[in-house]
Amino acid sequence: MIAHIALTLAGLALYAWRLRGVASGPTQIDRYRGAMARSLIAFGAGGVALLALSGDVRALSQRSDAFSPVATHLDQWFGPVEGAGIELAVMLGFAGGVVVGGLIAWRRLRRGKRDWTIGQIAHLQPREPGAFGWAALLSIVAAVTEELFFRLVVPLLVSRATGDAWIGFAVALAMFAFAHRYQRWAGVAGTAIGGAFLTLLYLRTGTLWLPIAAHAAINLNGLVIRPWLARRISPSTGSRS
Repeated sequence: MIAHIALTLAGLALYAWRLRGVASGPTQIDRYRGAMARSLIAFGAGGVALLALSGDVRALSQRSDAFSPVATHLDQWFGPVEGAGIELAVMLGFAGGVVVGGLIAWRRLRRGKRDWTIGQIAHLQPREPGAFGWAALLSIVAAVTEELFFRLVVPLLVSRATGDAWIGFAVALAMFAFAHRYQRWAGVAGTAIGGAFLTLLYLRTGTLWLPIAAHAAINLNGLVIRPWLARRISPSTGSRS
């Protein structure tokens, strides 16, 4: 128990270090690089190290037994997951969401209106030459490292420390939402709802790759696809994004 508490505190320290780190630099690309580096260190390498120290590295490929109580309740509420149907449904759903979101953005921009997003992310969207590729890379890195940390590492450590998987996922969800406080309250609320869905997706499928793919789709939609549309349709609007 003491070892699990110590690892949980170490995870909280990594989280605090990542949040306190302000990506700086003379260009937006420098800031993208800094944000990726800190996420890879704190949430990526740090998360894997904590899993190794806890003896749960296998949780990277299969759902940990510590999550069984929550997963069992979800099966009772929603019914058991059968086959790969949910995977196909999720991928089609997010692909459709990206398309619909793009069409909405296209329509608003064609009418001379600014694109609408939940939360304030305009300062994150690429504005400099060559920044779109780095924004895409940051979107993917953030999806991989944040899903690893908030959907697996934090819930697992807190579950082991408290003996309650529900508490583990609740703490992880709160931390995930708070980490996006720079998007203001609307963004925090939207992130909490999205995080709850990603948690449900992970627990229902038992694999991290689907939440990672879904998270990456959300990031790419907000940081790459819609800003690209804004620049293509209305250069003056895109430059203010």
